[in-house]
Amino acid sequence: MTLVEFTDYHCPFCRRHAQNTTPSLIKDYVETGKIRYGIRELPLESLHPRAFKLAQAAICAGQQGKYWIMHDLFFEKKVTDVDASAKAAKLNMSIFSTCTNDKAVEKQIREGIKTAGKLGIRGTPGFILGETNTNTPNTLHALQSLRGTFAVRSLSS
Repeated sequence: MTLVEFTDYHCPFCRRHAQNTTPSLIKDYVETGKIRYGIRELPLESLHPRAFKLAQAAICAGQQGKYWIMHDLFFEKKVTDVDASAKAAKLNMSIFSTCTNDKAVEKQIREGIKTAGKLGIRGTPGFILGETNTNTPNTLHALQSLRGTFAVRSLSS
């Protein structure tokens, strides 16, 4: 099983999920091999105008292998200055700057927003629970949509 979270780095509900639920989710389900967990950016620009830049920064940190560090800086430490976060994550700033200006990253986020809409996810955090095939691990067959923060124990069924 795979759980995909659609998140907005300025969303207070996403922050609560990241602080209160994600650590247990990772420990109890991901580290034990019960589920795979992924995140797609869903910046709600009409509510959070700076969220798109934070989504770009997270993706670009991921290209340097530091996605989760940036995720934690944005949610747990509440650091929302993109350059300060990149420096705190010890990113190569030249590569990071090039990446954050790359139209392909913007396109990736816009496609994620469209995907969320097709799946009926209009708010954050939003989740899709589905199955992945070992032959196509980046393809998810969605089984259930979940909205809002939820207790980790709800995944144990």
